[in-house]
Amino acid sequence: MSEPINNSKKVVLDGYRFTSRSVGAVSTRYSGRNQFFTAVTFEQVLKLFPKVKPDKPHERNRAIDVKRAKDAGKYWLDNPSDWIFPSLILTLDDDLVYEVADGFDVRTEGLDLQMVKLTLPRDFAEQAFLADGQHRSYGMDYIHDVCNERLRVAKKDLKTAKESGASLEEIQRLQEEIDAANHDIARFETETIGVQIIANANEALQKKWFGHMSKFQREIGRGEAFRIDNETSFSIAARQVVSTHPLLAGEFPRKDAEIENPRVDMRKDNVTRGSDAIFTLANVRDWIATLILGPKLETSVENLDQITTVDQIADVANVFFNALIESVSYFEQLKSATLLGKQFRQLSGFSSPTIIRGLALAANKELLGEPSFESLELVDLIVDKNGLSRFKKLLNNLESELEYIDDPKRTKPQKKKMKQDNWYATQLFRDGATAPQSGFQDRSRLGNMLIDWSEKGKVNFTDFVVVSGSV
Repeated sequence: MSEPINNSKKVVLDGYRFTSRSVGAVSTRYSGRNQFFTAVTFEQVLKLFPKVKPDKPHERNRAIDVKRAKDAGKYWLDNPSDWIFPSLILTLDDDLVYEVADGFDVRTEGLDLQMVKLTLPRDFAEQAFLADGQHRSYGMDYIHDVCNERLRVAKKDLKTAKESGASLEEIQRLQEEIDAANHDIARFETETIGVQIIANANEALQKKWFGHMSKFQREIGRGEAFRIDNETSFSIAARQVVSTHPLLAGEFPRKDAEIENPRVDMRKDNVTRGSDAIFTLANVRDWIATLILGPKLETSVENLDQITTVDQIADVANVFFNALIESVSYFEQLKSATLLGKQFRQLSGFSSPTIIRGLALAANKELLGEPSFESLELVDLIVDKNGLSRFKKLLNNLESELEYIDDPKRTKPQKKKMKQDNWYATQLFRDGATAPQSGFQDRSRLGNMLIDWSEKGKVNFTDFVVVSGSV
């Protein structure tokens, strides 16, 4: 059995600074083992805790996503007054040394809970394992380097500016840059993060825990994320449109007075086949983003929320959904509640979120003329009336082309296929499928096809049939 982490060469953690005082922690039992709760500064995380190395993933954990980790650090830096991080979780093969703190009576019958003084050994970074928080830890390490490099460059530039006789304005600007960098670096010494340390959790147990948690722990779904997002223009506009547009707002008649029956599911990523809901908030949000940006990714457009407005985005989205109602009988029936979502999904390819996204790509071209977002100036989103007329004609022409029929070769729950066999010749649909294949390239090709049909005023599959063996 290896020796407990209890040597004389120890670094003492006080939760705020490196001193001779021990850290105050709460000690309790966790899965039959000692565990400790405390808080440390980010500076201490960098100096005392295990280093995350993307090129050398730890045997006990997954490899990290470097971009995601760096984004975590940027998030902390850019949100000094309202950032939030969950606590870090560390495990150790052995136990930690602690002593019960006098003067704190927190024991409860049947609960092994106490205040303690806890010390960490000098080799804690080598002994401990970062079970949860790799991305946060690496992100803070990365942004710490960024801040210090910014400070180094600013100091060098200031020295050069003074030696070359630069203007007072330039010298003042560089001094302000130095002050800002120092301010950011100081945050590492004063802002803290919670820490949970679990002792006597060896590698075999840690891997077992990781496997168990991967079955139950999931990232928040896109639908839930968009529902609570109050910062991104597309999310805010999507909720505004869903709450006001006659196709999307409100409920279908309830089967049970106690159970809501919304037209748009606000929480799920996609609706289930048997749901009365037409689509989800996540679907609507995706279409609105595509309608405004076309094939561009949101992350590729800098200062997106500063160069568009929620009201303009919502206005264009309302035009798009109005066109669906005015040009396609199924959407008019959905609006009037003579058709429900589950019935809609048995009748037409218009019920496919991917089809609507392809139409949003076409609408970006026809309604908005593919607006550019390269300038930092506010983009004026003006709907072209002629383009809108062409787009409505496309929707009307597609109604018969997107109808479903029963497929005798298939069994329930999905017995439908596209009535128009030419859809399968484009290889956008798998044989017998009722929605285009997944994948960005397929959506892009679908969008290009719909744009071509809208511009030419007719549906013509000839140019989009894929010869066997090619795409």
